[in-house]
Amino acid sequence: MRTLYLFTLLCFCFLTRLSAQTSEQPAPLNPSLDRVFPPPPNAAALGKFGSVPVGLSTGIPSVGVPLYTYENKATGLSLSVTLDYHAGGVRVDEVASSVGIGWALSAGGVVSRTMRGIYDEMEGVGFINSGPLPQSEEAGNAPYDVSARPFNDMNAWMLDSQNDIFSFNFNGRSGKFLYGKNGDFLMVNQQKLKVENETEEINGRPMIGKFTITDELGYRYIFDAEEVTTNRSMAPNPSVYTTSWYLTKILTPSGKDSIVLSYDNLSYTYLVGRSESETVPYPGVSSTSLLPERGYSAAASEHSVQGKRLRAIAFPDGVSITFDYDQAERIDLPGDHLLKKITISNANNRRGYRLTQDYSLNRATLKGVAPFAGAAEVEEPGYEFTYGTPLPDRLSDQQDHWGFYNSNTGSLIPHEIIPVSGGGSLGNYHELGTGSRDTDPNRCKAGALTRIKYPTGGYTDFEMEANQALDPRLGQEITYSKEKYSREGNTTVYCTSSIPTDTTFVFEGDPGSKTSFTVRIPSVSSTPCDAGAPSCKVVLEVKSPDGTLLNRLEYDPPIGSYSPEHSFEMYDLVPGTEYTVTSSTVGMSEGYIAYIDFRWVETRVDNPVVETGTAGHRQLYVGGLRVRRISDYSDGASTPSLVREYEYTMADGSSSGTLGIYPVYSTPVYYESRTDSWEYPDAVETYNGQTAPNYISRSSSTVYPLAYSNGSPVAYKRVVEKKLGNGTHLGRTERYFKSFDQVPAVITKPFPFTPPEYKEWGNGLLDSVLYYNQDGALVKKETNDYKFYIDDYWQDSARLESFRSVSIAPVKYLYDPDDPSVDDPDADPVVPCWIYPRYFKAEFFTPQAGRTELIGTTTYNYDSSGGVIAAAKTYNYDPYFLYLKSSTLQSSTGEVLARSLSYPKDMVDEGRDPNGVYQEMVTRNILSPVVEEVEKAGGTFLSLVRKKFFNPGQGVYVPQSVETQTHNGSLEARLRYHLYDDRGKALTVSKDEGVPLNYLWGYNHSLPVAEVKNASYAEVEAALGGAAAVEALAASTEPSQAQLGALNALREQLPNAIVTTYTYDPLVGMTSSTDANNRTTFYEYDSFGRLKAVRDHDMNVLKTYEYHYAGQ
Repeated sequence: MRTLYLFTLLCFCFLTRLSAQTSEQPAPLNPSLDRVFPPPPNAAALGKFGSVPVGLSTGIPSVGVPLYTYENKATGLSLSVTLDYHAGGVRVDEVASSVGIGWALSAGGVVSRTMRGIYDEMEGVGFINSGPLPQSEEAGNAPYDVSARPFNDMNAWMLDSQNDIFSFNFNGRSGKFLYGKNGDFLMVNQQKLKVENETEEINGRPMIGKFTITDELGYRYIFDAEEVTTNRSMAPNPSVYTTSWYLTKILTPSGKDSIVLSYDNLSYTYLVGRSESETVPYPGVSSTSLLPERGYSAAASEHSVQGKRLRAIAFPDGVSITFDYDQAERIDLPGDHLLKKITISNANNRRGYRLTQDYSLNRATLKGVAPFAGAAEVEEPGYEFTYGTPLPDRLSDQQDHWGFYNSNTGSLIPHEIIPVSGGGSLGNYHELGTGSRDTDPNRCKAGALTRIKYPTGGYTDFEMEANQALDPRLGQEITYSKEKYSREGNTTVYCTSSIPTDTTFVFEGDPGSKTSFTVRIPSVSSTPCDAGAPSCKVVLEVKSPDGTLLNRLEYDPPIGSYSPEHSFEMYDLVPGTEYTVTSSTVGMSEGYIAYIDFRWVETRVDNPVVETGTAGHRQLYVGGLRVRRISDYSDGASTPSLVREYEYTMADGSSSGTLGIYPVYSTPVYYESRTDSWEYPDAVETYNGQTAPNYISRSSSTVYPLAYSNGSPVAYKRVVEKKLGNGTHLGRTERYFKSFDQVPAVITKPFPFTPPEYKEWGNGLLDSVLYYNQDGALVKKETNDYKFYIDDYWQDSARLESFRSVSIAPVKYLYDPDDPSVDDPDADPVVPCWIYPRYFKAEFFTPQAGRTELIGTTTYNYDSSGGVIAAAKTYNYDPYFLYLKSSTLQSSTGEVLARSLSYPKDMVDEGRDPNGVYQEMVTRNILSPVVEEVEKAGGTFLSLVRKKFFNPGQGVYVPQSVETQTHNGSLEARLRYHLYDDRGKALTVSKDEGVPLNYLWGYNHSLPVAEVKNASYAEVEAALGGAAAVEALAASTEPSQAQLGALNALREQLPNAIVTTYTYDPLVGMTSSTDANNRTTFYEYDSFGRLKAVRDHDMNVLKTYEYHYAGQ
C-alpha cells in the first residue's frame, strides 16, 4: 500500500546519510504471517513549521516539498515525487529547471553521460569500438605517416582517447559507471547493480538508446526516453550524441506489475559556458620556437538539445500524475516551458499543486506551491519562498573559482603567482593576470533561499554564509628576491623666479649607459609671465661637478589643471658622481614658485639591484554556502520557537573545513616547431621534453577537475550544532566526519593533466557524534569504524588495458610561414591555419573504483555519576556481492551475540541448491534476499531461521516455507506459502499445520480486498464463481458493486470461514473494513485526501478531524 505525504506537512529528506553499507534487518525467530494490509488511516499532521535537516558534513540544508509517494508492500514497487531544492548556492552559469532556479522535479530517475572526447559507442572510433590505445607516448606519435598517428587522430576528433562517465540517479540509488573495451564494465561506487544497454539508430547513427538497471532484488528500471545533444563547438563537424536517458518503467521481477512514466519532446539551444585562454612567454626565456605568438582568445560552447519533459506517471492502482507546463516559452531558456501544475487523480478524486514563478532572480524563480482539490480545483494556502539578491546574467565574468557570483572586474583567467626557474616578475615567482576569482562572502549568496512560509502561517528563516577551509593553498604568501636591471631615482627641484637654485643627485648606473629622465612641472591657475616679455620659460640645467653644462632644457609653465610630463635622455654619466640640477626662470613675474618632480631611470645590467619583499594572495572563503542558523517561527510569533546554530570549527577555534582540489589555471610548457614539411619514411618524430619551458599556457578553466563532497567543494571535519527552544539552551551535538584530510584528492600526473585520484565514496562519513545536555554534560557518544576498498580490477592486465585512457596535448608543431592560406586575413591578429601539431605529450591513466564498509559501531551511554555503559557492534561483508554476511553485538559485560546470514549465492556455493532455484535468482540479480540466519551467544547456538525459495511462475522467486530451529530443538516448518499468483503475491498461507489464510486482490492486482481464514483457496474461488471471476476481481481498477456483493456473500457461502473485506480509494487510502461479524468501519476524507471522519456500522461518528490554516 502506498504512503501518501499530505501537503499539509512539509517534509524533508536527510541529505547527509551514513552511506557506508550495512544492513541490520534480523529475521524473526517466530515468523508471523506477512501483513499485506495497510494500517487504518491516521489524521494528517498539520505542522506549524518544517524541521529542516542539514547535511552536516557540508552544512547544506536539505529542503523539499513531497508531492506523492506510491509504495506497495505486496509488489515492492515504490516511487516518490518531490520538489527538491539544493541550498548550497546558485552558480552564475546555472540554468534554471522548469520548476525554478535551484529546484528540481524529482520523479523517477535518469542515466546521464559526461562525454570525454567522442561518445563511446561511435562506430569505429568511439572508445568501446576502437582498438587498444598506444602503449607509450612514442607509439602514439608514430609512424612517419601523420595520418596514421593515433594522437593526431585523437586531436582531430577521429579517435576516442577516454571513456565517458555515466551517472545514474533513481529511487534513492546513485552512482557512476564506465564502459571499457571488449565489453568490460566498471561500477565506480561499487554496488551490485546489473547494467545493460541497447544500441539503436538515433539521428541516423547507432547510439545507446536504452539502459536497463536491475537492482539486488531483481527489480528492473528501464531508461529509454533518450535526450540528444548537438555540441556545435566540436570540429570539424558538430557532434551529435545521446546525453541522458530518462526512466520510463519500473518492473517487478515477474514483469507483471509496473510503474510507467511518459514524456513529451522539446527542443532548445543554449550556451553552456564561456572559456578563455592565452599563451604567454615564459619569463626570462628567449624562445627558439618559430611559432607566432598566441595571445588571448575566448569562445563559447553552444548546445542544441532534443530534450524530454515528464508528462505523466501511471501507477498500478489506477492513480496517475500529470504535469502541465506553461504555454508561453521561458524568458531565460527559449524553447522550454515552466512547470505550472501537477495533478494527482484517479477515477474518483482529483487534487494537485499549482506552481507560481517569476524572474525576480534574473532566472526562472519558484515563488509558491499551492495545493488544490476537487473538480473545481479549490485552492488552499500553500508554501511561499523568499530569496536573496538577484543573480548576474548567465555567463557573466563575475564568478569565483567554483562558479558562484563574485566581484571580478577582469578576465575569467585569474591572477596567479606561480613558481618559475628565475627571471620572474618576483624573482623565482611570476605574477600573472588581473582577474579575481576569489569568493565574495556576500555576493555568493545571490539567488539563495532565505525563508519558507508554510500554509499554517509559520515560517523558517535560513541564515547562510560562505564556506571556509583551512588549507595552505588558500593562504599563499611568498618571500621573493629578484635582480632589477634598472634603478629608479627621484628628487624635487625647487624653482623660483627670484634666483637660480641648485639640487643634486648621485648617478649609480652602469658606465656608458643610457639614463631616462622625466620632468613634471606643477600647473598654476593663471599666467605667471610678465606682460610684454619676449619669452616665458622654466629652465633646467644639468651640470657636472666642475660646473660643465651637460644639458639645458626649457619648458613653458603649464596653466590650468593639466601638467604634462616631459622626458629626455642622457648618456655616459659617470657612476658615483654627484650632478647638479640648476633651476631658473625667464620672463616670469615676481613671486613664481614651483616644486618640480624630477625622476630618472638608470641602467643596472652590470650591477643589478637586488630587491626583496613579500607577496601573497590570501583567500578567506571558498565557493558555495553553508548554513549558520535556522530559525523556526510559529504563526504570529515574534521570537523563534526553535533555533539551530552551526559552528564549523575545531576545538581550538580554527576552521574544520577541508578543500579537495585547489584551482590552478597556468601550466609552464615547452613548445617546439619545425618548418620542414616533408615527412620522411624512416624518420621518427622527436621532441626535447627535457628542455625548460618557454611558454605559460593559461585558461579560465582549472587544469584539474575540482573535487566535491556531497555537492560541496568543502568537507567539514567537525560541526557543532546548538539548539535553543524559546530562548532556552537545549544542548549541543558535536559531529566528526571523514573529510578531504582523510580521503584526499591526489594529483599524481604531470602535464598533460589527468583526473585526480579521489575516493569519493569515502568522504562525508560520520566518524563520531557526542551528545551534551543543556547543562553541558556528555550523555552519549557513538563512534564508527570504516574500511576502504579499492577495486583491484587493475591486477588483471586485460581489464587494466580495457579501461586505460590517455590525456594528450600538442607540444610540437609544423609551421610553414610561406603557406599563403589563412583562416581570416582581416582578423587581428591573423590566425595562421598552417600550424599543424606534430608531437603530443601524453599521460595515461585508469579510473579508480571502490567502496566503504561500516565495520564497527560503538555506543557509550553516560549517567549523571560518570558511569558508562558501552555496546559494540561489528559487521562483515561478502567481498564480491557486498551484502552483510555476519555481525556481532558485544555488551558492556562482555557477552557476545553473533549473527550470520546466507543468501542465494551462498546456497549455490555451499551445494545447497538441488533444484537450481538459487542459481536462477543469482542470474536474475536477485541477490539480497536473506535465505538463512543463524544466531549464537558466546559461540553457543541459539536459533536458525531459513526461508526456502522456489519458482512458482515466470520471474517469480518467493519463499515456499519458513523453517526455524532453537537451541537443541529440531528444524520445523513454521510458515508455509501454499499458493501464489503469477505476480508473486501470496494467495494462501498457513502457520505450521494451522488453518489456511487466503488473500483476494483487486485494484489491478495492487491491493488486498479480502482475507478468508479456515477455507481452502479452491473453496473461495468456487464461491466467487471460478478462476475467471477471481481474475476479473483482481484486474479491476475498482471492484464493481456486484463484485463487492460477491465478496460479502462469502460469509454466508463459507459459514465456517472468517471473512474480512476491505475497500479503498487508491488516491487517499482505505475507505472501509468489514469484519467477520459483518460490522463495517467507514473512513471519510475531504477533497484534499485528509481523514475527515471515522464512522461505525450504523454511520455513527466515532472520530472527526479538522484542519486549520493561517487566517482560518
